[in-house]
Order: sequence, then C-alpha cells, then structure tokens
Amino acid sequence: MLKKLAIRLVAFAGAPLVLAACSGVSGVEYSTINMQPIPAERTVAVDVVAPDGETDELWLAAERKVHAKLALELEKGGSFQRVHNAGEPADYNLTVQLAELVIDRPEVGQHTGGTDGLTKAVQAVANAAEAVAAVKLPDQVREIAVYTTLADQKSGSEVVAFRAEGADGRTDATVTRIVDRIIAGVNCYGEDCA
Repeated sequence: MLKKLAIRLVAFAGAPLVLAACSGVSGVEYSTINMQPIPAERTVAVDVVAPDGETDELWLAAERKVHAKLALELEKGGSFQRVHNAGEPADYNLTVQLAELVIDRPEVGQHTGGTDGLTKAVQAVANAAEAVAAVKLPDQVREIAVYTTLADQKSGSEVVAFRAEGADGRTDATVTRIVDRIIAGVNCYGEDCA
C-alpha cells in the first residue's frame, strides 16, 4: 500500500493572487504573458530554488535535478544560445521557485506475529529507507509544482511569469514533464498564451 506524502508551500512571496488560465500551454497558469518571442541568440542565467528556509534534502535534491535538466534542455532545444548559472552575466534571469512536491512512499507495515528480532529487522529496513530518501530524491515523486519568472537582467523587468505543474508516476518522468512545461511557458508569447 502506498502512503501519499504531500509537501506543500502555502504561499509564494511576490506571486500574484489571481492567475489567468493559459489555453496555449497545458499545466501552465500565467500571471505575466510575454508579448514577443525571445530571440534565440539571447543568454539566460538559471536559478532553481527550494522554498525559503526549506532545508529538507528532498527539496534540495529536486532543486538540483530540475536545474540540471532545465539547463540542458533550454540550450539543447534552442530556447537560448547559452545557459549560465544564477548570478552570472546573461540577457535574462530565469528563476524557478519550487512550490510543491507530492511523493508516494511505501508504507512499512508492522510485524504482528513472531520474534522481536524480526520486528527490529523490519524497523531497521524502514530506517534505512528513510536514510536513503534523505540523500537521494526518491523514485516516487509524482508531482512537482513551480513558480517561474523570466526577467530582463539589465532592467529587472518581468518578461513572463507563471505557475506550472508536472505529474507522472516516477521521478525522472515528473522532472521531464515539469521542465517541458517550464520551457513551453517561457517560449509561449502573445495571444496563444492568454
């Protein structure tokens, strides 16, 4: 039996309270829509961050995994000429704020009949599983939600901002889905996004 653990951030500082639904990109709700395409020769500095004050290793592992996949796909897919790390000079800053992780974890049942030794062994396995989950993003992350903002690095003006969700049965597929939605959201412009 699977036990669902939802880790949620209730509020995102600076995010508008009302978001317009986007008909052009599935799973993306815009608060600011880009009215022109971004020229492909531009560069971007990418920063993927866990919620403020969140130090749980699951958030940090998700942060690293989304950042690595996003940086690779933005450049490989031609959205930007070059992708830099946060704080480096670029034409744009892309900030992806993790807002929610939904994780399915197997429930460890209690052994009801038998020796204390077997009960202790079951508990040791449960403790070991929790220790592994603390250092590696589990393979049961089925949903990630993010707030994404693309801003001009020189002026600081917001080009596009949106909330996106990606869900699938396994971690790698979920990360791929959220990265695809981030890229689609950044590349969408004009009436197609409204």
